[in-house]
Amino acid sequence: MASSVFSDLAVDLSSLQTVETYKCILRSGYKRVVIRGYIEAYGRNPGGAIDRNFVQNYKNARAAGFTYIDVYMFPCTGRPTCKTPQQQVQELVRLINTNKIIVATAWLDLEVDPNANNWSMGAVKNREVLRQFYRAWQSTGWKWGIYTVREIFYFIHVYFLCSKRLVNTFNCKSRVDTNGVELLEITIGFWILALNCGMPIGIIAQF
Repeated sequence: MASSVFSDLAVDLSSLQTVETYKCILRSGYKRVVIRGYIEAYGRNPGGAIDRNFVQNYKNARAAGFTYIDVYMFPCTGRPTCKTPQQQVQELVRLINTNKIIVATAWLDLEVDPNANNWSMGAVKNREVLRQFYRAWQSTGWKWGIYTVREIFYFIHVYFLCSKRLVNTFNCKSRVDTNGVELLEITIGFWILALNCGMPIGIIAQF
């Protein structure tokens, strides 16, 4: 089964937004929102936690008229105190099921956080952790995918396509093998929408 790399217009939200803000986003032509449901929480023991704003953000988006809502998780990695990939995925899935939340697609957010040193485990260990997340999401039976910024890397099951400056982090391959995993690329910097809709700069991304 071949997967596709595609471009779509959506807004990624990582902080609590009002119904009015979501209505503004909808009026601006965006039909899809991707709401953060899970955070690194790398300073906790164990690390990894539900985003406390996720459920309310979802309700506000629905109240504003959005019917195409995705969720993304920014997982805890790189520390011995992090919950396992399986635990983190199960925690988010359980929350969504318990609250009867309907999401079109779940996204695994892969990006380097210099404050957390989240991908400082070396290429071999990094790849193994990514495989564990892959297996955890596959086991849910949900529609899911990977999203990241072009400047960082694409995770494609076992194979990687990434920027030269991070080639040593993941021992990236130069070929693409999506292996059924959907990919979504983020382009950061769509600030006009943030200003028009009254959102703080730095919380949205154009897909």
